[in-house]
Amino acid sequence: LIIYNNSVSAGASRNQIFSYLSMKYGISLIPGNNLVSSAGATVWDATRGGTTSYNNDIFGLGMDNGSGLNVQSSQSTNTAGVNDSANILLTPYDPLSTDQTFLMVGNDGKPLVEEGTGIPAYAAGSQRLRRNWFAQNAGTGGAVGRVNMGVDLTGVPISGSLSSTSNFRMIVNFSGDTTFATTDGLYTPTSIAGNVL
Repeated sequence: LIIYNNSVSAGASRNQIFSYLSMKYGISLIPGNNLVSSAGATVWDATRGGTTSYNNDIFGLGMDNGSGLNVQSSQSTNTAGVNDSANILLTPYDPLSTDQTFLMVGNDGKPLVEEGTGIPAYAAGSQRLRRNWFAQNAGTGGAVGRVNMGVDLTGVPISGSLSSTSNFRMIVNFSGDTTFATTDGLYTPTSIAGNVL
């Protein structure tokens, strides 16, 4: 229950309240709408990503002194603790300390199944999850910086054995190429704990 001492009208102030709740608790309350900070800056642009919508399971890290928001660990409430969801947990490598810094993540809602297409040529013969995640590192306070990320593969049908980190890679493309014909980064997990990379 949230009580305000004045009327909250539709529009900017209501969007700021819903945005705060979305960022604080990882709940997508306004599908398809931008998330904004207390300063009115867009921290999740619902139209980014071109023709692909990434407005699913939005969550992220953020510091917003104007609203008292300080999210140092985040995951979507839609996927947290849910098998077959590839839940992602984010924490900053260095604690957030700058006002108006945000890193938000959403996915395209594609099925969590493997496919052999949409991978770079040098990884021919490999499989990847069909679902794509899109990150927006936005805010007038600058970039969030390095983050720790865990991906829970419990119940996700994968062919790679969780016995070795060398069986997995995270493919990154900064231009938003969802075919990953080219990549800007290829990252090997540092550890595996249970089913979490």
